[in-house]
Amino acid sequence: DIRRYIRYNYMESLEVSELAARFGFDRSHLYRLFKNDYGMGIKEYITGVRMERAKEFLLGGHSVCDTAFMVGYRDEFNFSKAFKKYFVEHGKPSELYAECGYDEQSLLNLLNS
Repeated sequence: DIRRYIRYNYMESLEVSELAARFGFDRSHLYRLFKNDYGMGIKEYITGVRMERAKEFLLGGHSVCDTAFMVGYRDEFNFSKAFKKYFVEHGKPSELYAECGYDEQSLLNLLNS
């Protein structure tokens, strides 16, 4: 199952074209199939897996820089942008701040440092 592969390999570079080849699909067919079967795009799924793991790493005391690399990002700037965007779009920032023991501004400062 492609979702299982993503969940176990989220820290690697996961290009859709490479996933399609690995699972025997054309790239555009994989996009459509994933969207139809799971109700979201494959890139959105990959990002969600990475961000939920990142939240766990940050809650566990890992630095933003270490967390970025552990979830497949090559630099902390792009990771921080993606992390903030993901949690704002999914309506979870206040939940995240509370779990981290930060107020909103403190967590944003941590992600921006």
